[in-house]
Amino acid sequence: MTTAPIIFDPAALRFGRRRANPKVLSTHPLLQEVASALAMRLQAVRRPFPQLLDLGSPSPLLSQAVSSPTRQVCHLIPAGLSIAGAYRGYPNILPVIAEDWLQLPLADHSVDACVSMFSLHTVNDVLGCLQEIKRVLRPDGLLLASFYGEDNLNELRQCLLQADLRVSGGIYPRMHPVTAIKDVGQMLQTAGFALPVADVTHLEILYPNMRSLLKDLQALGERNSTVIRPRHPTRRGVFEQAGQFYQQQFGREDGLIPATINLMTITAWSPDPSNQPQALKRGSGQVSLHQALNPPKL
Repeated sequence: MTTAPIIFDPAALRFGRRRANPKVLSTHPLLQEVASALAMRLQAVRRPFPQLLDLGSPSPLLSQAVSSPTRQVCHLIPAGLSIAGAYRGYPNILPVIAEDWLQLPLADHSVDACVSMFSLHTVNDVLGCLQEIKRVLRPDGLLLASFYGEDNLNELRQCLLQADLRVSGGIYPRMHPVTAIKDVGQMLQTAGFALPVADVTHLEILYPNMRSLLKDLQALGERNSTVIRPRHPTRRGVFEQAGQFYQQQFGREDGLIPATINLMTITAWSPDPSNQPQALKRGSGQVSLHQALNPPKL
């Protein structure tokens, strides 16, 4: 077990999920693109993965994308979301309402792969969650997950900060913190995963104005759920000023504004010495580094 700081308020997270729009969660282009990309990565691995876990994805799209007649998918749906009905007609998907990613309702070594999208970025104890995922994975089981990475929605962060300084004279935590890619790699290793890989993809979504961007985030269930979020009403003019800053600093000639999504994707494997490449023992090399860097001249 790990002792992690409490960054996110579970009650606030559930409130944001209840306010999410199920139709948006089932049709949003960002979720469609990420679900499709993860399904393609999974398909590229020449393994059947008959028992698969979808950990906390806020949309049915990923479970639907990776389901097949020969694969049983268990989707652990975060409490507050009402998307279980999206699985009518999908007999191989089992939706289960769950809350605590540190106590998964699954037996040890019971799934062949764990996939997830837009879930791990609001976990207080990411290391503990990774350790729990490793517990339920079979040897040589795959972890494949995408979530918001560092500098996500940087334009919005900058404009809200500037607006707070101008209107309120201070800085308020209005957006979620995100984990750095180097920290994620370290946590995967600490959790005991083998062959960890993390990469970042930059996606751009265009909106007519900042208000449309904020409404879209709320429809996706993405609200400020940090324990240190402001509890008092936002001063009049903060969002109006932020919208002006956004248009002035990032607006395009056609009047639209970009929102940059930094998507982090991690891949790692549950250890299995019999099936995975292993590093040679220290000192077992047959060629010296000097020879490798200085080959004989012809």
